[in-house]
Amino acid sequence: MEDRIWELITKYLSNEASESEMEALQGLLKSDEKAEQLFEEASAIWLKNKKLPSKYDLEVGKANLKLKLLQYQLKEENQKGKVKKLRFSKQIYKTMLVAATISFLVIAALIVLSTYNITSEQLVVWTEKSVPKGTRVTYSMPDGSKIKVNANSKIRFRKDFVNNKVREVFLKGEAFFDVAKNPEKPFVVITNNIRTKVLGTVFNVRAYTGEQDISVSLVEGSVAVYNKEQNNSSPPVLLSPSDQFVFNKKDLTSNIKHEIDLSRFISWNNNILIFDNEPLGEITEVLENWYGVEIIFQNHQLKKCLIKASFENEPINNVLEVLKYATSLNYATNEDGVIILSGNGCP
Repeated sequence: MEDRIWELITKYLSNEASESEMEALQGLLKSDEKAEQLFEEASAIWLKNKKLPSKYDLEVGKANLKLKLLQYQLKEENQKGKVKKLRFSKQIYKTMLVAATISFLVIAALIVLSTYNITSEQLVVWTEKSVPKGTRVTYSMPDGSKIKVNANSKIRFRKDFVNNKVREVFLKGEAFFDVAKNPEKPFVVITNNIRTKVLGTVFNVRAYTGEQDISVSLVEGSVAVYNKEQNNSSPPVLLSPSDQFVFNKKDLTSNIKHEIDLSRFISWNNNILIFDNEPLGEITEVLENWYGVEIIFQNHQLKKCLIKASFENEPINNVLEVLKYATSLNYATNEDGVIILSGNGCP
């Protein structure tokens, strides 16, 4: 078992671990309570060295770390004026090797768990792109892929994005992906419980924190959607163009819709908003993100009014005029810029 742990750790640190090996390593580290207790002490030593094995070699990887730990400890003692002559008996050497071995396992646990967003002190350098309310931004990725990020959303990916076996992007909110094909390096979008894996395709992912559903809508190509809540042995859901995968975060259920009207879900990418008999309460949430405004209801019955409309590059006042006509509501803007909707309810 110990050799297996070393193998998984060294492969991970050298960026040569497969997805299944990373999951196996994560499981082993989570089951080691001692590793968790030693997180802070071991990570502090390693973070000051910041050098990982550049190429997978199990024995070299172990030896390098042990040497660095010993050098660091001696340096710290020397700075404090506490260095004494060291007499290296065989017993002392064995003790140091055992300590270094345990420290290495703990450090690897920190690194692996940081990849899964469990700690903010990460050895991996991340690039994060946040898009505020009222704006939409298209980012060109280092591999040639393009990601258009919707309002009130953000993406995060490793700085060495193109050098990994898997091109991973973490998403909060909504984004439209046009992925550059690379059969050797799958592209994976990770959001909450859902992983969407592709080689090269066009699709939309919507996963806002305040919304109950996560959806993956496929435009071109094919994708495999993995549900983390299911057993690891469960096969992924495979989507074809015009399919939509929907995951309910509340009851942890999922379903697939076929032959959907894609325009409803990807039109925002072309600066068009489409609402097809949707409650006004949900529509105003979209408008808040889209225009970067705050909207409140004086009469909450208005939230139930169903609206069917589309808007292309319309200013917020034009949208409000259409809603006023459709529902007989009134609107006003207070001194803080907050839009207040009032009225007796749906006609």
